[in-house]
Amino acid sequence: YQRRVHGAFALCITILWFGGYDPDSRAKDFFLLWLWVYFSATAFSVVIICLMAVLGAAALPFLTLALVLQIASTGAVFTNEMQSLFYRGIGRILPFYHAIQGNRRILFESYDNLFYNILGLGLYCIICGTLALLFSKQAVRHRINEKVAGGVTAALDTHTHITAAAGTGVAGVAPA
Repeated sequence: YQRRVHGAFALCITILWFGGYDPDSRAKDFFLLWLWVYFSATAFSVVIICLMAVLGAAALPFLTLALVLQIASTGAVFTNEMQSLFYRGIGRILPFYHAIQGNRRILFESYDNLFYNILGLGLYCIICGTLALLFSKQAVRHRINEKVAGGVTAALDTHTHITAAAGTGVAGVAPA
């Protein structure tokens, strides 16, 4: 599964980066928009996986808060000019801002700053993907160590029960 996600991510970046933009081609704009939406969904998936790998179940309240902040601060509901400075400032560092701005640039064929939106989402993917891999490997090692330690303890307990049972005869009398 991870190879498919990484391959699709690389394909999206390659086409978005080197695709060359032809404003006369509506089919190319549709394909570019579809590709951007897929790239944005991949970036959000990587961020969610990272938070779940780092924080575990404690990430759910944080994800809810992040969702509310991202919807409120990116200019998707209200334009950036109508927002307070707090929401404008925090919106620019969140990934949903880059997704919305890239979507607008593709829809309205103003590709001048699309590079910064690709770069913003790409950095989120790289940083969060790396953190998710590091923390998931640590979690797997921890689970393996727990299972090995638990297996050794269970084996010792079983061996103790077997030797204790072998040490007693019928009706608790020791064998001769």
